[in-house]
Amino acid sequence: MKISFKKNIFLGFIINLFAVIALSLVFVLVFDRQRELTLDKKLNWIVLSLFVLSVILFSFVYYIIRPQLHAKRVSQNSLFEDKQLLDSVFDNTSNPIFIKKINGEYLLINKQCESLFQISSEEIKGKTDHDFLPKKLADAYRNSDLEVLKAERELKTEETIHLPDGSHTYIAIKFPLYDLAGRIYAIGGISTDITERKKLEETFKAADKLFYMSLDIMVIMSEDKFVKINPAFSNLLGYSEAELLSQPFLTYVHPKDHVITEKEIVKLQMGILTIKFENRWICKDESIKSLVWSASPDLSTGLIYAVAHDVTLQKENESSLVVAQKFFNMSYDMLVVSKGEYFEKVNPAFTRNLGYNQKDMDGKPFLSIAHPDDANAYIDAINKLKKGESMVNHRARARCKDGSYKWLDWSSTIDIQTGIMYAVARDVTEIV
Repeated sequence: MKISFKKNIFLGFIINLFAVIALSLVFVLVFDRQRELTLDKKLNWIVLSLFVLSVILFSFVYYIIRPQLHAKRVSQNSLFEDKQLLDSVFDNTSNPIFIKKINGEYLLINKQCESLFQISSEEIKGKTDHDFLPKKLADAYRNSDLEVLKAERELKTEETIHLPDGSHTYIAIKFPLYDLAGRIYAIGGISTDITERKKLEETFKAADKLFYMSLDIMVIMSEDKFVKINPAFSNLLGYSEAELLSQPFLTYVHPKDHVITEKEIVKLQMGILTIKFENRWICKDESIKSLVWSASPDLSTGLIYAVAHDVTLQKENESSLVVAQKFFNMSYDMLVVSKGEYFEKVNPAFTRNLGYNQKDMDGKPFLSIAHPDDANAYIDAINKLKKGESMVNHRARARCKDGSYKWLDWSSTIDIQTGIMYAVARDVTEIV
């Protein structure tokens, strides 16, 4: 059976007490002159026995105490190492840490706290927040301390501290410290600087607002589905956000553009940026929209961030311009585009009838080909257009490149916003 340290000590005490009492009796007998001489031999044996017992006792105590002393040394060394470790963590952490009495007086702060409050650990001992902080801030700290004492558990608070490099926001975790009797004797606190995180949160909020307010299409997608879309996209295609997020995005891509779209996704998954990729999308009303995309992949998350704008109208205008250019070149009537009173563009029929090519007419005024007697007719027509008349017709002579003149019937109109005039002329020389 294992005997505890306290019992070992008690047993040694009893044996020691027995030995002392026995020795005392022996000494009494030795100095007693009336003792019987026959007792001397017995007393010698008793003294010898007590001596042996004392040796046994000391050996017994030694072997009892030695492991206890060794254990104490080991415990002290371990405690010292643990203290060194805690001190190292305490002082080298990037978080300010403090311990206060329940009355608000500081017991201990670490180096980060010293740097934060510009006061040393020795100087702050026995002081409260009101001794070195502005009253408003000190009151706030004290109130949060009292909340911890009242709640008897850890509490989180957000605190703002004004430092030389600006305001810093901290998340402070304060908690009660208990003594052996289970009573709160102090308050501990650990603060974490979340200034950069707060700035990022504000940036994310601003970015999120821009995401939802943008007129351009903005989406976040995975390999085959949308993760997040902005209203501009759902408004353009006519589908709800839930519809667009629930189906693979190729569901809404024109079937003839599936292959090129899949190839572009593969390139993005390899980390290659997408710039001005164009594909067609099917709207809910079955109309087709052409979108031009720029996209950037995040290889760590597998997400793709993309921006697009609708070029459907632009492509329709380009198609219309191509058709218009064909008619411009094919027309038997002379077609003229001018800016103000100066030629901008003439068609092949103009060259065939008057002999001037495009290069001849670049930047030349209308009046440069007008017959002197008909100059006012040209001027009057231009002025009427500038005043807002939608269509002006007039007949006037125009000088050919070979010096001859031809009678032309002109029909002209103007784009008031741009100041560009469009005119059609037909040769009526034979009629006149």
